[in-house]
Amino acid sequence: MIRKILIVLTIITTGIAVHGQEGTTSAYSFYGKGLQKFRGTATSRMMGGLKTYNDPTNINPQNPASYADLKLTTYELGASRRQLTIKNETDKDKTATTSLDYLAIGVPAGKFGIGFGILPYTAVGYNLISVEGNGTSEYIGTGGMNRVFLGFAYKIAKGFNVGLEAQYNFGIIEDKLITRESGLQLGTRDVRKSELSGMSYTLGTTYQGKINKKIDFSASVILSPEGSIGTKTTRLLGSFIGLNVEGVELFDRRDAQNIITLDRDIKLPTDFTVGLGFGQANKWFVSTEVTNQQANSFGSRTTEIPNVKYVNAVGSRIGGYYIPKYNSLTSYWNRIIYRAGMRLDELGLEINNEPVREFGMSFGVGLPIPRLFSTINVGAEVGRRGTTNAGLVQENFLNIFLGLSLNDRWFIKRKYD
Repeated sequence: MIRKILIVLTIITTGIAVHGQEGTTSAYSFYGKGLQKFRGTATSRMMGGLKTYNDPTNINPQNPASYADLKLTTYELGASRRQLTIKNETDKDKTATTSLDYLAIGVPAGKFGIGFGILPYTAVGYNLISVEGNGTSEYIGTGGMNRVFLGFAYKIAKGFNVGLEAQYNFGIIEDKLITRESGLQLGTRDVRKSELSGMSYTLGTTYQGKINKKIDFSASVILSPEGSIGTKTTRLLGSFIGLNVEGVELFDRRDAQNIITLDRDIKLPTDFTVGLGFGQANKWFVSTEVTNQQANSFGSRTTEIPNVKYVNAVGSRIGGYYIPKYNSLTSYWNRIIYRAGMRLDELGLEINNEPVREFGMSFGVGLPIPRLFSTINVGAEVGRRGTTNAGLVQENFLNIFLGLSLNDRWFIKRKYD
């Protein structure tokens, strides 16, 4: 029954991921390859987005070495609701988006582990208006990139895993510029649509040992080398008439021109993470990690923007969980997993010499499903992106996310035929 449900969910999730990619309304998705999305599950997101977290009943697609620790075949599905309050020095606005975020499957096979699935990589979703003199320019962007991944892990020795994951990144990003000037009947409509595709890879290692009889420790190293995404861009330039009563753009197809555009590759920057954690099995765990990401060498998707610089980015996270009594037979509440964490990330972007940072605090619970090795994960994150300094915008966000982790047992060795 579980497998039939997962087949249906796979089809639904894949369709939505391909056709409804943006999942953001951030002004900062205007820059570079778009706003980078969280690429893990609800389990790690509740703990500040930890990459270096291993769990025998939950998938961690941020570290392929973790697949070797899986004890049961695991299906993961997640969705989220994002509420955003955008403000500058004078104005304030609110917006919200809802999306399915990921579908992943992990399969244990002795010393090996396999993980595969689909999740978001970047998102573009903005609508910016600039007024200069008698002219108005409106910038509109939609789309993003998704990632299909396939990873393998191997347990070299007790407590020591290595893993390799291959990722195929794909998507469509559309950037639109509409310019109008008072006194003129027609404006200009410039649409650039980029189809993106390319491979990337991630290497991971984990080591788990003991400090004493009760306290365990774990260490992880994750490396994503520089990757390359190919682009195929089309540009359509023509006259803009206006909007009809339904808000649909009207433009003159007779004078529309297809402009030859030089395609260029997007360089995915090298990403390196080191993490260290301590805990007691099935009781508590706390971990901290640091990530360094090289500068985005691609820059703007359409044209070079003055006063914008791409720099190396550093991110830090701390998080963990607590279980009152995981095997309690008398109290369901004692079996609930309580998780929390916080993070501080640099976006690798400076505008008007002002670095853009993102801060978030998250928390949530893992609710065991009675009589099944499965869990419903419910959590929330509150935080802030950007600042109102130097003419920028500040985005205060509330993310509410839901994850479903279903566990099953494959490859059962029969005792009797």
